[in-house]
Order: sequence, then C-alpha cells, then structure tokens
Amino acid sequence: MIDRARQDADRNAMQSASIAWAGTGTACWPLKEAAMSVWSDWLDRLHAVVQGLRQPRPTGMPAPDLYPPEPYDPPLGPDIIALASVLDWRSSGLQAALRGEDWPEAPASFGALHERAEHSDRFREACQEHRRSPSQLLLGALHMVAFGRVPDAWRGAGVSGLPERLFPTLGLDWADFARPKHIAEPGPSPGSLLLTLAPRLDWSDPELRRGLVDQVWTPQPMLRELVDRARERADATLLYELGVALPAHTLVLACLALLRSLDDPAIGELPCPAAGGSVGDFPNAVQTAMFLLFDLKWPPTRLGAPVGFI
Repeated sequence: MIDRARQDADRNAMQSASIAWAGTGTACWPLKEAAMSVWSDWLDRLHAVVQGLRQPRPTGMPAPDLYPPEPYDPPLGPDIIALASVLDWRSSGLQAALRGEDWPEAPASFGALHERAEHSDRFREACQEHRRSPSQLLLGALHMVAFGRVPDAWRGAGVSGLPERLFPTLGLDWADFARPKHIAEPGPSPGSLLLTLAPRLDWSDPELRRGLVDQVWTPQPMLRELVDRARERADATLLYELGVALPAHTLVLACLALLRSLDDPAIGELPCPAAGGSVGDFPNAVQTAMFLLFDLKWPPTRLGAPVGFI
C-alpha cells in the first residue's frame, strides 16, 4: 500500500514537474529537483514509520541485527542424571574426590561433562555464587541427584539452601530428588579405606603416633570415618573370641602401621603398649583377626605380595 502511494506520488510529482518545466523553462529546474528530493525523503520516513507500526519492538530493545545471538547454553541437568546413575559411588577415588582430593582415575564421561560445565555461563555463575570449583560443584550435583542430599563431606560448609538454588541452574527441580536425611549413601568398604589411607599417613607426626599409645585419642578427620566403622564392627570379629579388646582407634592405627611396615620396617617398631611393645609385636593370630575386621587377608602370602580381600 505504501509502495503504491509512493509510486502515485512520484508520478504526480513528475507530471507537475513536466508542466512546470514547460511553463517556466530551465531556470527553475534546481528548485524543482530539491522539492522532489524532499518529497522522496518524506515518503521514506513515512514508510519506515508504517513498518515500525506493523512490527513493533519493546522500548529500549536494540534492533536484532545490531548484536550477535548469545551462544547456546543448554542446562546440564539431563546429562547429570544419566551420569549419576552409572558412577561407582563406593570407589575410594570418588569418595576422596568428594572430600576435595584429586580424582586421576575419573571416567571419560565425567571429564566430558566437566568440560561442558566449564564452558557453561550459567554453571560458572553458580560456581561463583557457591564459591566452589567446577569439578567440586559438579561432583556435588551428581551426588545430590544420586542420593537426594548434600554430600557428608560438605556438612557445615555453608550449604544451607544450596540445592534449592543450584538445581534451577541445572534445569532441574530439587523436589524431584530430595530424600529423607536418614537414608545413608553407600560408602567404600572399610578394607578399601584402610588400603587407601595406609600410604598417605605421615608417621613422623607425633600426634598420629600418640594414637598408638593413648587409650583416649581424637582421630584426625581423614581417619574418623574408618575409626567409626571399625567401632561398629569390632564386637562381631574374631578379636573378641581371642579375648583381645582394643580401642577402635588403636586397632585402626595398628593395621595402618602394619601395612606401611611392608615398605618401611621402621614403622613396625613404633611403640604400641597394646601389642606388648611395638606394633610388630602383635601375635600373628591377633594380626590376622585385626585385618579380618576389614575383610582383608593377613599376613601376605609372600614377601612383596599385595594385601587382598577375603
């Protein structure tokens, strides 16, 4: 409609110009040319106004061609659900990763999802809000999807309300996953924990050595879970049939020291009154019973042989 009006106006203007040209001569041509230019500009502006009325844009919104579209950033929720169901949550490596340690044996599927998370604007913003690295927040999200609660290793770390704020970022609803707090997650077996911790302990630490001597001792955080689980199982082991009663922390530390003594015999000479002198003075039958509590075979069948599960 506007284009037709413009064509009619141009034709009328040309006719008027022809009549004026015939009546006034060449002397008035510059004025007529200027008038036609003004008329054409006015029609262009009218055309733009009408087009704007046909396709209105909210006030303050830039024209769509002024800025490139934002990159596609799909939520990570569906992939997190898929991965959480196949991870081995009993593995010592994954349990250690939840406590903030490295996870060199992480599966390729976790590495791929971690790379996506690092390039997701919405996930990086969540990391800044909760003050956690992408790997830690991703592991926490996987755990919460799998077990419906915040990881035990995060307790007391300012996590109140974290799931309710995090899950919308993932495109998920926390209400679909939250479970009663009394439901416990499967953890690594006591034997796996024992074998994992044995090479990591620093036996030059006097506080650690004191645990082999004192009847009352507060375990370090990394040992607390193992001591608690040993205490729960202690009354159902061969130790009591042998008439041996040991504090749970002494039992755990003695087993850790015996494992370490396979590589460093000096550790077997550490004082331990419960053994009658040093760690290595526990009778063979008692040592075997101690390791049975952790479902481990002891002593090794030959020098240098690994300690295996029953």
